[in-house]
Amino acid sequence: MKICILDDDAAFARLLGRLITDFDKTNSDLSLTLIDSACLLFENAKQANGFDIVFISVELPDGNGIAIAEQLKNISPKTIIIFMSDYRDFFSPQAFYCLAKPIREDEFNAVFALAVKKYIEINQSIVVKWQNLRTRIALDEISFIEGYNRHLIVHTVNGNFETVGKIPDIYAVLQPQGFVRTHQGFIVNMHYIRAIEADSVLLTNGHRVMMSVRMRHETLLAYDNFTDKQCLII
Repeated sequence: MKICILDDDAAFARLLGRLITDFDKTNSDLSLTLIDSACLLFENAKQANGFDIVFISVELPDGNGIAIAEQLKNISPKTIIIFMSDYRDFFSPQAFYCLAKPIREDEFNAVFALAVKKYIEINQSIVVKWQNLRTRIALDEISFIEGYNRHLIVHTVNGNFETVGKIPDIYAVLQPQGFVRTHQGFIVNMHYIRAIEADSVLLTNGHRVMMSVRMRHETLLAYDNFTDKQCLII
């Protein structure tokens, strides 16, 4: 997990870095970068092939933290951004969370635990095997999966991938991750659902996936539970 702290206060950045490393001393894969300017942030992000979690101070001498976060999200959409501000009532819809300075250790630990959980969710993946090819696919890149004759076609933002398998088996793995079975032969990632129609599900990429009469009630119930947690209901 690659983490970066952007703050021009070196003492504060070191303190925050200590809280991060103390949170899970057993995590040998943790990489921590402390920088004091937006320019260095983008340079380091490029070298590191993107950061997983970035703490950004809102008040910076060489730029506005919110604007910097916007640029960073354009480069690395999966990056989890946590703002830090001198004002406790500060809020930004771009941020995963906004921490007020001085940071309380108990609040930090709670927020960082949620950020790590989010990081794990974002980076979950499956490996699709076909003959001698092995392809790792992030779950958030999958829009839907189609099954036929003991084969699966995994539809993703980067194309379609075929593998041997059965819909019930892959659904048992993906159901807890926000997927719903709309038909005997189809599984849909609910993050991609734009609308549920009479006999199909319309996805954000324009595809329509079949929905059977038998699966309709289960699909609606699963999607209602999903949107209750993920969306604002009006």
